[in-house]
Amino acid sequence: MRQGRASATARLIALATVMREGDSPAGAAPWCARMLSIHRKDRILLRSVRHPIGRSFWNAVERLTLPGMVAHWLRRKREIDRLARQAAADGFTQLLVLGAGLDTLSWRTAEARVFERVVSADHPATLAAVERAVAPTSLVTLVPIDLADGLTESVPTALDPDAQTLVVIEGVLMYLSESHTERLLADLANLPAPRLRLIASYMTDRPNRPIGFTNQNALVRPWLATRGEPMLWASTDEDLGAMLDRLGWSARAFAGLETPDGSSPGLPDERLVVAER
Repeated sequence: MRQGRASATARLIALATVMREGDSPAGAAPWCARMLSIHRKDRILLRSVRHPIGRSFWNAVERLTLPGMVAHWLRRKREIDRLARQAAADGFTQLLVLGAGLDTLSWRTAEARVFERVVSADHPATLAAVERAVAPTSLVTLVPIDLADGLTESVPTALDPDAQTLVVIEGVLMYLSESHTERLLADLANLPAPRLRLIASYMTDRPNRPIGFTNQNALVRPWLATRGEPMLWASTDEDLGAMLDRLGWSARAFAGLETPDGSSPGLPDERLVVAER
């Protein structure tokens, strides 16, 4: 990750969101385009996904490297968006997003006043890119943090301790080790809030297989490694449920990202968990 730039994966997902705006959560594509407006290389990539020839090229790259990845990313985002809005309807008034990258959930829900308070905590390099793209605003409180170190005091300080709080961790836990994941979930369980709900995505642990997507090209894993983003942790519903129970979370539901009718497919290697404390 370069200083002042978001991770390579975060930028790819933002580009995919713009490229397939019709499949993205409402309002996500314009925010992603804004996030990609700072660096010249990102602006060139942004133009490419908006041009028919460029879109054909990127679709071909996806088919060769990891077929179905973009549909999976956007399905994940739509489902988390739905779960977040359901949490707001259930009485949660504060949103904490950890490791958001260039995701726009924080900004979209803050702009629409879905939650009374929105906090986004991420790596300083990513937040530097976000701050350059988005003019100073009180919509979202930005907190620099390295999630591999667990939660620092700056996170609970930024939160209203009297608010029912939703925590979203999307596309992050697989890049942490098991011990760091457990520490982070323990720190979250100890946040001062009358009620906590967690929405997190995680990779499925498959015996005798490396962590990743089963249909990915052999080049994907080394590409992630060269960018400092290797996948380090995966789990099963049973093992993750046991970890959450041990840390004081009550696991409510595990779910894949496939729709029942198959109209919006998700790759089976990444799942969602919703838990409460």
